[in-house]
Amino acid sequence: MRVGRGPAATWSLVLRVRGEGGVSRRGFEKKGRRYRLTLGIYPAMSLEAARARANEFLAQAKAGESPVLALERAAIAGSLTVAALSERFLEDYARSRNLRSTHKYQQAIATHIVPHVGHIFADALDREHVRDLMRKVRIRQPRPHTMEGRARGGVEAARRALGVLRLMVGWAIDERLIERADNPASGMQRNLPAKKRGDRVLSLDDACMVWRAANSGFAFDSFTRLMLLTGCRAGELAQARWSWVDFAQALLVIPAEHYKCKHVHVDAGTAGDGNSREHLSRRKGRLHFIDDGRREADSRNRQVL
Repeated sequence: MRVGRGPAATWSLVLRVRGEGGVSRRGFEKKGRRYRLTLGIYPAMSLEAARARANEFLAQAKAGESPVLALERAAIAGSLTVAALSERFLEDYARSRNLRSTHKYQQAIATHIVPHVGHIFADALDREHVRDLMRKVRIRQPRPHTMEGRARGGVEAARRALGVLRLMVGWAIDERLIERADNPASGMQRNLPAKKRGDRVLSLDDACMVWRAANSGFAFDSFTRLMLLTGCRAGELAQARWSWVDFAQALLVIPAEHYKCKHVHVDAGTAGDGNSREHLSRRKGRLHFIDDGRREADSRNRQVL
């Protein structure tokens, strides 16, 4: 720490942040580049005040936190609107992680969040703003007369917008982009009706009707019947391999990494009777995916058409 000379003299400090230079072969964190920070104007700032300010910056640098970045965050913290925060969230969180839900985040932000609360500063956003957002999004808007687009709004749209807003504000708090420590969207889902759980299941008559309908001669017939037999999802069967089928015990074993619930799924009786197992065994020798037969049939159908 030193003080400059001349009429515009200032207290200044030169430091390096621990960990910015990487890690040595022995596992020690190296210090990075040098930073020069201005502590205050001399003699308006006393020596004791300058030392206290310098010790604060040095403690941050030793802990691996850059005082320069901390000052930059403090400068923009109070001026970050919800609209600007949403752009940072989509770029630095959703797209950076290649999330499959990025399109849903972007749609909820562009359709509901930014039009209603985008102009509000993120640090000034309160629960009343969130409650007003929920009220407006819950209003159903019919499909435009131009027949372009679709109907908007509703309870589920409000639930989705609230979830995206809660995630976005929580991410900004963790990244220290805003100064607040509370999330105004947390717990607000209690003000919405309870989500209805899907309890619709096919009866035996319904299953028989679907089974008979899957006899039209198109490529998806066998795929539909296989979903009925196994109860698996379409995506899980689309990537199923013949190596997952145990013909001796008539089992289909889906590994945990390919199953939605992330656990091994075993389906008994999928291989069918003896004639079916013999037919499938012949196909196994020339195809890698179970669904390859459907792809071949689909290709033949397109050629006929």
